[in-house]
Amino acid sequence: MKSLEFSFENKSDIKLLIMYVLSQAKTVAKQEYLNKNFFSDFIMESVKISYFDLHDTIFTLAEEGYIFMFVKNHKDILEITPKGLETVDYFFKYIPLSIRDRIDECIYDKIMEHKEKESVEVDYWKENEKCYTSTLRIFDDEQKAMQFTISFPDASHAQKLMKMFKKEPQEFYKKFIEICSDAIDRCDDEE
Repeated sequence: MKSLEFSFENKSDIKLLIMYVLSQAKTVAKQEYLNKNFFSDFIMESVKISYFDLHDTIFTLAEEGYIFMFVKNHKDILEITPKGLETVDYFFKYIPLSIRDRIDECIYDKIMEHKEKESVEVDYWKENEKCYTSTLRIFDDEQKAMQFTISFPDASHAQKLMKMFKKEPQEFYKKFIEICSDAIDRCDDEE
């Protein structure tokens, strides 16, 4: 997302911007809450704003009850409150239209892109001289949907599998589900 030539320095403007992005995430992307790191990156890409002003304002908004901050799965999370939504509904027109349009245009795609990146974990380690083990995980809405562990005789095979898994996790998941479904069907046929 290309940064816009608009600088947010006034604390009230920063508060409104933060609440606007959280409200748009909720309405446009149907995302109740956002990971604080993702949120900060999204804002910093969208407008010129001081990192410290942004984070100070987030804490102020939480203290004032406009947003809710909590930890989920070891990640800091931000969610707009009903009081924050009401405020945004009344004052959103004070955010320049070019900024609102850019946020509205990009927020859904950025959230989906982030969710896709966050939904896959890969790891590998050396078990012994002749065995490298890879663990591959897919998460669906932060719940583990699939995990499997496989061993290889050398590190290069483990690394190649991890690379392909990160590149095409849905394909792995689809094939794994097909294999499981076929096995269940065969068991049903045998009974």
